[in-house]
Amino acid sequence: VILCYADDQTQRSRGLARAGMTEDKWTAILASQMPMSEKRARSDAVIETQHGMELARQQLVAILGQLRAGPVENSRERSGPNATGVAET
Repeated sequence: VILCYADDQTQRSRGLARAGMTEDKWTAILASQMPMSEKRARSDAVIETQHGMELARQQLVAILGQLRAGPVENSRERSGPNATGVAET
């Protein structure tokens, strides 16, 4: 599982910029979702998207390279921020 992550402020501004999105809808969407901390803990890799597309692309290329190199261990069996070992910013 690869999680695309943005900090709360970035996620909120992107969400509220969508056509038809309101504060109430945004709050309801967040309330219905698993907490981000749990999503991160369940992920095998994390792509940080709040720093721009180029950095996100670089992170994706690194993750794909590691996947092509061989089997990926489950993140819950490893220590550290994600199973691929890709540095998170």
